[in-house]
Amino acid sequence: MYITLLGMIGLGIEATLPIPQFLTHYKHKSVSGFRPSVIVAWLLGDVFKCSFFFFGGANVSWQFKTCALVQISFDLGIAVQFCVYGERQAWTANGSVVKHFEEELEEGVLRR
Repeated sequence: MYITLLGMIGLGIEATLPIPQFLTHYKHKSVSGFRPSVIVAWLLGDVFKCSFFFFGGANVSWQFKTCALVQISFDLGIAVQFCVYGERQAWTANGSVVKHFEEELEEGVLRR
């Protein structure tokens, strides 16, 4: 029982690793500073892992399959963010994006 619980916790942690990165990109509407090679490596690894779990000859439990699907879903989400946000920067030296955020903040405060 202890080993099973420990394994489930480990799988859960591994499956949720991309979530903070995904949320940060969403919050800033930017993938600035995140290397495309990282997401490519994550996706390749997850594709091979899912292929083994679902099509390999080994009897793999549902926990592994579920966690692999969760992880690849968020990896694909980050890949989509690369397509949507592109080279958009979270901030710029001339302050244009920061000014935009400040204007949005003021609008939000004034609406209340």
